[in-house]
Amino acid sequence: MQKFFPLLLGVALLAVSAIFIYRPIGAVATLRNVAHDTMQRLSPREPSGNRVIVIDIDEESLRRLGGWPWPRDRMAELVKQLRTAAPSVIAFDIVLSEVDPTSPSQSLSRLTDVPLLQDLARRLPDHDRLRADEIAAIPVVMGFSLHDRLTRFSDRLPASKARYDIADAAHAGYLQSYLGARPTLSALEAAAAGNGATSIYPDTDGIIRRLSLVSILADTPFPALAAESMRVSGGYEGYRIHVDSDRNLINAAIPVGIDRIDIGPVSRPTNTDGTIFLHFAQTDQGRYLPAWQVLAGSFDPALLIGAIALI
Repeated sequence: MQKFFPLLLGVALLAVSAIFIYRPIGAVATLRNVAHDTMQRLSPREPSGNRVIVIDIDEESLRRLGGWPWPRDRMAELVKQLRTAAPSVIAFDIVLSEVDPTSPSQSLSRLTDVPLLQDLARRLPDHDRLRADEIAAIPVVMGFSLHDRLTRFSDRLPASKARYDIADAAHAGYLQSYLGARPTLSALEAAAAGNGATSIYPDTDGIIRRLSLVSILADTPFPALAAESMRVSGGYEGYRIHVDSDRNLINAAIPVGIDRIDIGPVSRPTNTDGTIFLHFAQTDQGRYLPAWQVLAGSFDPALLIGAIALI
């Protein structure tokens, strides 16, 4: 048996090579994912000094304040309370694409046969206008969703708030591309300092491992909510997308693509499509602040000073 070992080893290596030749994408992706998941379990990310505090609209907040969606005047009050704690930015991991139906301008306007109520509706505060006013008073990043299907959610693209510097415009095609979007209300977008995509798509096995820092929609680059939150938090103007043009000189089998993306002075190496692999930390309840406590003013403002407040 021992004398046949080299032959058996050779056959085994040939079989593995055949897998990569005939199913290169699936085989490489599977092995990569197994390695990534193993390292994630063995070595979760250590929390860094870049503090992100989650303003959690949790079950207790819904029990105390009513079911979702909340009226925009309450959301405006949430932003106002957070503003007093001086976070570096407030980011909404929520897509507010429709007008607030509880706003007087909406609920009373339907009563067209009562002129007095129509006049009252025009005089009462509009909830979305209140929200926009609060958003304009502090750096805020709004969220929109990107979709890989051609769906007419809106006749307009999401607002672009950042500047993009791409070494070669043709290489923007390497970024992940989407066909449709659901933007947030234009009044809220206009008041915000930033606008980022909330969409994160899992791999074929249903596990989320990657994030597109910048994506393409209608030949226009748009950042992820996380990237845009970092940009606005640091007061940076935009993104620089670097192309790796040397890969083909090293190995012709590896395509030219995106090498790294800079968010201001922060440079992050990426995959060739502009995605990064996520390195998750263990859940830390100290990073979660229930929304009801913020609205009640019963929280320590020092927790949020200079932090990214993610709603």
